[in-house]
Amino acid sequence: MPVFRPDEGQGFIMSVTTASARSTAGQLNVNQSSMYIYNEGPNAACVRWGKGNLVATANDLCIGPNSAQTFGKDGADVIAAICESGTARLHIIGGIGE
Repeated sequence: MPVFRPDEGQGFIMSVTTASARSTAGQLNVNQSSMYIYNEGPNAACVRWGKGNLVATANDLCIGPNSAQTFGKDGADVIAAICESGTARLHIIGGIGE
């Protein structure tokens, strides 16, 4: 897969707490194959992505503070996130590549 190419200007920030939060439908473009998530911290955030009314749990994929990862999104247009404790800020942008 090619190097990740973001969909410039289409990123968003998600504030995460101990209650599950989710993006609005369509915030992740379904036509993009990947997404890049950076967790600004200060705590880990657990995420899941897909379609519809998602609810994140502490058993989902956790991204540590001050770390970033690119994921395939398989047509997802919504992302949900939660912290086990405290808060986190996620920077999310769709694109193509890895």
